[in-house]
Amino acid sequence: GRYEETREALQTADSHASDPIDHARLLRKHGEAWVSQRYFDKAGMDYDAALARVNQSPVRRDSNRWWEEWMTIEICRGDLFYYCQQLPALAEHIKALQAPFSGHASVQQEIGLLNMQNMYNIASKRFKLDEGDVARLKRSLALSKQIGNVHKTTFYRFGVGFMYLWSGSPKEAVRELSISLHEATEYGNLFLQDQSLAYLTLAYRRLGEEEQVRNLVAQHHPVSDQVLNLLYRGLLFGCEAWLSYRAGDMETAVQHGQTALDTWGSTPFPLRWPALWPLLGASLKLERPADAADFARQMLDPSHQQLEEDITAALQKAVDAWDAEEMGESQKHLQTAVHHAQTKNLF
Repeated sequence: GRYEETREALQTADSHASDPIDHARLLRKHGEAWVSQRYFDKAGMDYDAALARVNQSPVRRDSNRWWEEWMTIEICRGDLFYYCQQLPALAEHIKALQAPFSGHASVQQEIGLLNMQNMYNIASKRFKLDEGDVARLKRSLALSKQIGNVHKTTFYRFGVGFMYLWSGSPKEAVRELSISLHEATEYGNLFLQDQSLAYLTLAYRRLGEEEQVRNLVAQHHPVSDQVLNLLYRGLLFGCEAWLSYRAGDMETAVQHGQTALDTWGSTPFPLRWPALWPLLGASLKLERPADAADFARQMLDPSHQQLEEDITAALQKAVDAWDAEEMGESQKHLQTAVHHAQTKNLF
């Protein structure tokens, strides 16, 4: 979480770098520090500058060092397309990298390209994944063990848990994410702790295990305070909203849920339902139908995770009825959506 200190150190090193490849590497690492805090525009500028700098190297494609840095920058640029939900650009990027990677990629870079494909699948499928997606991530995990980098192995262990969660296997997700959390804590990797805690909490929420969610929320707060990742911080507030709703405290549920939405702001993030469901439910309890209809509308946005068909149908009917000024019908369909969501422990 020491991002400013990291950036200052990188800038100092950059001022002394004369080799174009070293200069590109430092610019790329500077961009990675911005990504960790979700400052994607700044990261993109650094990546573009790194790519321009490496392309200025006199050794160009005659050096393994050149290929290594060029491919690493391109992997980082692909990650950025995913984070910004620029799927057509990501698809073209993956296609363009196939040929150069096939002849020059190390195991680590092969993993990077495979991970890029995984991220594209996640976004294009709107987080409705399957066993094939889990299998591809397991392939990344197996390859990462060949490198011997414990942080990379833990990251891909987290990835397997993440894939299990969105392929409808929350128990398996708990198993893998618990391991990644333990390993990240052991190695002092705050960023991976933050990720693991965010999605492990959601996995237990999908299992309806309220006490586990409460314990993990308490554990997540000090980590989130250090990492300051807005996406996972929003998930933390969303789970607090869920706990308040379950406790019958509707006003506090609204406060936590709105804090989650404010934390995310306009940042592209398809997993807003952890806050939107308790907001919708609390708004119904508090007799705020306009708010409830608005939260339903947000879950229908094409950028949001695709929900189950019966839930989506009920939400759509509710929004259509509200727009037609059929308030009673809208309320009825919202209650139906809530019922379906509760049976699946989304609520």
